Amino acid sequence: MCLEYSFWILQLADFFKDFEKKVYDSLFACKCLCGVEKAIGEGKCVGVAGDASGERKCVGVSSPAVENKACICRAGEHAAEQACIGVGVSGGADSICLLVCLANLFKKCPSVSLKVVTVNHNIRSEEDSGGDCDFVVSVCNKLNELYLKKSEEKNEPFITCEVVSLEKGKVFDVAKSRGAGIEESARFLRYQIFEDFIEKNHLDCFCLAHNKNDQLETALMRFLQGSSIEGSCGIWENRGKFVRPLINCDRKEIEKYLTEQGFEWRTDCTNLDNSYFRNRVRNELVPFLDKNFAGWKNSVLGGIKKNRLDFEIIEENVKQVPYDFDNKKNVVSVLLSDFCNLKDGLKIRFLFECCNLIGKNNRISFSFFEDVVLSLKKV
Repeated sequence: MCLEYSFWILQLADFFKDFEKKVYDSLFACKCLCGVEKAIGEGKCVGVAGDASGERKCVGVSSPAVENKACICRAGEHAAEQACIGVGVSGGADSICLLVCLANLFKKCPSVSLKVVTVNHNIRSEEDSGGDCDFVVSVCNKLNELYLKKSEEKNEPFITCEVVSLEKGKVFDVAKSRGAGIEESARFLRYQIFEDFIEKNHLDCFCLAHNKNDQLETALMRFLQGSSIEGSCGIWENRGKFVRPLINCDRKEIEKYLTEQGFEWRTDCTNLDNSYFRNRVRNELVPFLDKNFAGWKNSVLGGIKKNRLDFEIIEENVKQVPYDFDNKKNVVSVLLSDFCNLKDGLKIRFLFECCNLIGKNNRISFSFFEDVVLSLKKV
């Protein structure tokens, strides 16, 4: 029994190391943390662990030492750079796992602080949505008690938490004005809060808890919605200051990590409501595919990688199109001759980019751009 228990402990230790390594690698793929990454590369901010021979090695972003299972992947104890990392936490398993994992990675790094924000959309009852926010605050307090680490400069807790509550009915009002669903409108408002939170706290990056299951569900949803090649690229690991460290971790790993760490999580009752498109995909389509199409997940993930390579080529070609942007008038101008010389696919992609540039990217239909391209052919 003693040997079996020892073997289980070793297996669990390996699981923690492998899981945290995936999170660590995804986090430092974010260019926003290049200052800290540079410090790690120079050996100024390193985790020190022993390998099987007892030799001490520096664990960096791409250090071969990380590949050794005897080395635990941790951010270092002597960071030369100050890093402030934001985390969006809802109270669900994914975001609580993200928070706990980041706390474990950086608990010995005095120059790294975590700033948590949790949003009460006021869509559900106060007991549910308010309870989620209270739970997130309690987890942050628990982690602070466990690690008792203060920020070097401001003498703040290792983890700070801010609760942002939307006015009741605001999500529904935005849904009506944007002609969008409740889920999409809540996401729109949530990201506005995240952007403000990043700016206000001067964050190096902001972590979101999308995981591998979310990636697969999103790919299926966008396929069923007839998405463009950009949409078929799935959820990007990082864009701007947003980074998704759990994107290569599946839900079973996440729940195991939390359970073995002794942390609970909240379950949103609306996750079972199949009137939401994503829930129908998650609760009905995914189980059907699992039962009838072995290997479909690897195929979909492989397709995402291929689509991204094609998308890179399209984006490079779009960047070659000369245009003028009047920032004051918020107008994009392009010579008609330059535009008409493009292939139809590049014309549509260029129009999409122009709309993004002027901030008019709210669900403009593909058929609208098709009509624009077709009308210009008659000029």
